[in-house]
Amino acid sequence: MNAEKSFVPSGTDPTIRRIRKQDFSNRLKALLTQKGWRQADLARATGLGRDSISSYCKGKTVPSRESLLKMAKVLSITGEELYPNYAADMVQMDEAPTFELRAIPGKTDSRWLTLNQEISNSKVTRILAILDEKDD
Repeated sequence: MNAEKSFVPSGTDPTIRRIRKQDFSNRLKALLTQKGWRQADLARATGLGRDSISSYCKGKTVPSRESLLKMAKVLSITGEELYPNYAADMVQMDEAPTFELRAIPGKTDSRWLTLNQEISNSKVTRILAILDEKDD
């Protein structure tokens, strides 16, 4: 059994196993505050760039697996505690590109389109209208 204390930031539901970039950011900032560290202290302790740490703390990006494990180690927690379900989220991100256009074998007049990004409601409406149009 792991003797290390489990970390769950206050106001966080510990049963939630999926988090967003901002949730990761909040966890990281709470840990830094708990340790009395600044972002620069974490950068020095892990060997990661200060810009990278800043980006994580602002919720703009998530770390690579290697960087996540470096941060977890110096913060005395597991990678799973710092970013629950990280591996599954990264696989999903890797398997779901923002935009993909593929040919359909045997069909020259159509394609498969995959769009995986946030778009406004007005764009959704326009896209649905296009999809509803009859082909020439």
